[in-house]
Amino acid sequence: MDARAPGDEGLGPAPMKGNVLLVANWESDVGYAWWLMESFWVAIAERYSSVGSRILLIYPVLNELPAAIEAAPLDVEERRFESSGFLETVRFLLLLRRRRIRNVYLSDSPHLRPLYLLMRLAGVRRIVIHDHTPGDREPTRGWRRTIKRLIREVPWIHADFFVAVTDFVRSRLIENANLPPDRCGVARNGIVPISANESDIDVRRTFGFPDDAVVVVTTGRANRYKGIDFIISLADRIVNQGGMTQVYFLYCGDGPHIGAFRRMSEALGLGPHFTFAGRRGDVRALLGDCDIAIQASHGEVGYSLSILEYMSAGLATLVPDRPSVSLATQHQVTGLVYPPGDLDAAAALIERLVDDPELRRALGERATEVVERRYRLDQTRHQLLALLDREFV
Repeated sequence: MDARAPGDEGLGPAPMKGNVLLVANWESDVGYAWWLMESFWVAIAERYSSVGSRILLIYPVLNELPAAIEAAPLDVEERRFESSGFLETVRFLLLLRRRRIRNVYLSDSPHLRPLYLLMRLAGVRRIVIHDHTPGDREPTRGWRRTIKRLIREVPWIHADFFVAVTDFVRSRLIENANLPPDRCGVARNGIVPISANESDIDVRRTFGFPDDAVVVVTTGRANRYKGIDFIISLADRIVNQGGMTQVYFLYCGDGPHIGAFRRMSEALGLGPHFTFAGRRGDVRALLGDCDIAIQASHGEVGYSLSILEYMSAGLATLVPDRPSVSLATQHQVTGLVYPPGDLDAAAALIERLVDDPELRRALGERATEVVERRYRLDQTRHQLLALLDREFV
């Protein structure tokens, strides 16, 4: 049988594997970048169900299911992986045994925990963790490194293999978590490239900007960790203090700190120069009619999916010079990099881009080409399934 899931072209026939448990850490309708994990679950289900494996996906809270999950060849249950007590843990272990689960695919779970030992006693043979956790972390040295190495030798309480979403995360697993390099692989984060016919929204008309406006866009969850407050301060520096009234900032997203961000913008008197568009389902369509994009996050996984979307849409993109954010961006080649937290430096780069449409065009074109060549979602799925073909039993 040569059944292949989308993205596993070139892998060959799916090998026979045991039953698989997929674990969600979030409610089924949370949205945002979790669509990426959902696409991985679909690919896993389609590849291994084709050769007889049963696939079970559990959510801690089961609301409306994403359409792709609903159509996938897997079973879905509401069940907490992070149990709150003895009885819930027992019920979870009985589920593993009843479903004859042999392989468990986790997202951002701790590297080791006593629960893994209990899972193995219930029949689990392989535990794989996909690491999407953001942030820079110093290499572990000295006595801490020795302790981590000793704990790692305790049998059965640690996961078997770790999938990093970028090369940066793999290095972090090895240098900070002190994991063996042969237990760490990479399935590089990617997106479906944005095609020209997707960018069909007139941003200026939609949001009431002047026809000659230079639009600076940012997207993502309204959380201070994402640096939205920095971007609001940047808008104040450019528009109010710098007098560049042709520049309009557009923010798409919502979240826990949206109220504070709105109040900050109002206090600075930004008015229509900083627009809160809310959470939108048409972000990809509107990016192509913007001019500049900025990501100000305090930490990602090497780069965010938002950065890849900006680049794919042909936008001149600014990112802070943090290893956990700027990995996909080459300064003055596929974007511009500024010192983290430096308003003056970031403002100077924005002003340069506003005054130089040709530079914006050149950076955007090269960025689009890099995403097409290196950061495609089908490549990501291919890399992931190749690792799981080797690791699952």
